[in-house]
Parts: sequence; C-alpha cells; structure tokens
Amino acid sequence: MNPEDKNCWDQYLEKIIHRRGGYSWTRFFRTFRQLLYNDSTVAIEMAKYLIHQKQGNTVFHCLTLLGMATKYVSLISSKPLDLFSDNATQDQENQLETATLEAFLLTHSLEIKDVIKRRQNSFTSSRRFILSQLIMSHYFARINLSANILDIGTSIGILPMQLNNAIFYDLYINDLTWQNANTAFLTIPINRIYGLDYQVLPDIQWIASCHASSDYYQTRLCELLVDYQVCQRIHTSFEVDSLNIVDSNALASYMRSRSINAVVCNFVLYQYKTDIRNRILECIFDNITSSGIFLNVEPTSNIEDVGCHVKIYVASERRFYAFAKISNSHFMGELTPGIDYEDYMVKYF
Repeated sequence: MNPEDKNCWDQYLEKIIHRRGGYSWTRFFRTFRQLLYNDSTVAIEMAKYLIHQKQGNTVFHCLTLLGMATKYVSLISSKPLDLFSDNATQDQENQLETATLEAFLLTHSLEIKDVIKRRQNSFTSSRRFILSQLIMSHYFARINLSANILDIGTSIGILPMQLNNAIFYDLYINDLTWQNANTAFLTIPINRIYGLDYQVLPDIQWIASCHASSDYYQTRLCELLVDYQVCQRIHTSFEVDSLNIVDSNALASYMRSRSINAVVCNFVLYQYKTDIRNRILECIFDNITSSGIFLNVEPTSNIEDVGCHVKIYVASERRFYAFAKISNSHFMGELTPGIDYEDYMVKYF
C-alpha cells in the first residue's frame, strides 16, 4: 500500500469508522481522515510511519493501533483529547476537533510513534477463557496426559490466571448458549502454563487504552479489572515472557524447550497479513508436540463483525477443525456449530 494514497486510506477509514460506530472510536478516525483530506503534514507522516513500522500487520490493525496509541498518550498527558467518546458533534465542532487532533499529533508525535513501535493491540477479556477451559479439559482427559499450555497474546495474563478456576467459570458460562453440550466445569490436568506477548508486556493503562469508551466496553473493562485483582490475590503460578511471534526461530525454540502441547490464540493472528499469519500457523503446527491441541479464535470478517470463528488444530491428525462460530467476541451470545463440530465432539469431547 502507498501510504500517500489518500483514496486508499479513505476506503480503510470508512470501513473502520462503520465498524467502530457506537464503540467510541468514530470521532477519532473521522477526524484523522479529515486531516489526511487536508494534506496535514503530521497526519501523512504518521500514516507513513504506521505502514513502515508495522509492515507485517494489516492496514486495519495499523489504524486500530494508531487510535489506541493516541488514546494512551492522551490519557497520560496534561490535556487529554476529547475524541474517544460517543458524543455527537456539529460541523463547527468538527473543525475544532480537526485542529485539536493536528496540534496533539504535532506535540506528541514521538511519544505516539514510540508506543506504535513497541506495542500490539492488547485488548483482552475476562470471558474468553471459558472455551479454552471446556475444550482442553475434555481433550486432555480423553488422551490422559497433562497439559503444558501456551497462551499467545496473553496481554496481562488473565486467561492463564483464570484456567481451572470454577468460580470464574460458573460466573460466565451461562452467558454463552451452547445447545446439546455438557458445559459442566471440568479441571484441566495442567503441568505448566506460559504466556507470550509482544516486546513490551502490557500494563493496565495500555489495556484501558485498547478499550473503547462506550458503556458496553467500559463494563467489560471493569469486569476485567475486578477479575484481574482477584486473580492477583490467588497467585496462580505461570510464566509470562516477551517474544515477537513473527520470529519463527524464537517461537519454535520457545515451544520445543517447554514441550508445549496446548496453544491458545484469542484474537491474535488476524492482526497480521496473510503470508505472516500463515508462517506463524506453520510454526505452531511444526513445534507443538505430537499429542498437542491448538485453539485459534479470530474475528469472522476481520474487524467488520462482532462475532468470531473458532478452529481447533489436532496435532496427531495434522487437521484444523472448523469448530464453531460465536455471535459475540466476548463469548456472550450463541455458539453455532461449524462444519466439523460433530466430528470433533465425537472424538475429543
């Protein structure tokens, strides 16, 4: 993509504004698009930096990361931006917002670029562990082995801390409708749990910046922070490391040295371009143990849908099962069986 092609940027921004409508990002991206229309030097420079610095990422993810990075710097600045809410604005206010954002980008350009360089989207959820709990507990009970679990894109490590916690599980499982399945809590026979995230491990301030400001997302954030505080008091034992999963040699070495036989990827791989994504998948396939299982959850249509697809890779078969679609990416709503659902359930559930 040519970072100076305003028409191309406009197409992507139009889609992300449509997707983010009602999720509190609309005003920021609409204002950034206006800056590009106006040939703003700082906006064009930021667009170029995004494409150069995040060459392996999709344009959608680059733009999402720009919004999060700007929000992060805004939250810690002396004069936070008022561009991350659902408040409607008039044309005169739009002009003021455009000038305000341009001034903010000029003042904080280096800080925003530093965040973009060092971080990835670390949005996470308290509820996403419930599917991992169900799938892995039944799988490892069926094959009679202990699990060495790797959570890729672990963020603040909420999933490793919640696994095998019946209280959290019972709190959330009833919000996911799953017809004709035994969803009773079952313990995973865990040996060790590991978590990986990008170069800089995320902190709470960054997690907050990855959440939209709408009531819905702020409720999910509060839910997450409360659960995180509870988990901190429980002192679940797990190891968290910083590693760029695009580095296939580093990822392969990490997995092999720890005999990883269970991998979880919740909303991680969709951030990468197809060739990079496929390379990461092949690395996981090649380095998980022969008895391993890999649970991969990704948005249904990049970021244009609120639901997600669930695929399960079984290493002994070298097969990816199209397991299900979930209507809400926070695992609230309905689980609809995929084309391989029945086959998987008969064999491993």
